Amino acid sequence: GVVFAALASTCVRGVPDTQCGFKLLSRRAARELFPSLQIRGWAYDVQLLALAQARGYRIASVPVAWRDVEGSKVTPLTPLQMAADLVA
Repeated sequence: GVVFAALASTCVRGVPDTQCGFKLLSRRAARELFPSLQIRGWAYDVQLLALAQARGYRIASVPVAWRDVEGSKVTPLTPLQMAADLVA
């Protein structure tokens, strides 16, 4: 987690939690950004935010009410795969 967060912060500036599960985009932004994504795994969020910043989109962090649900797909190896996605 900590290593991935450090790697992510080198790609995306000013976003404290790149892995937050919520991303809200305008239709225009979604149509422009999603086809450009190359990362299909857990780290796609970082690439999406980095592309948005590079193309001049405004990014805001907004608090949301969150309720955990059992059954996470995250495993102990997930952070390693995420880091590998970023450096590939």
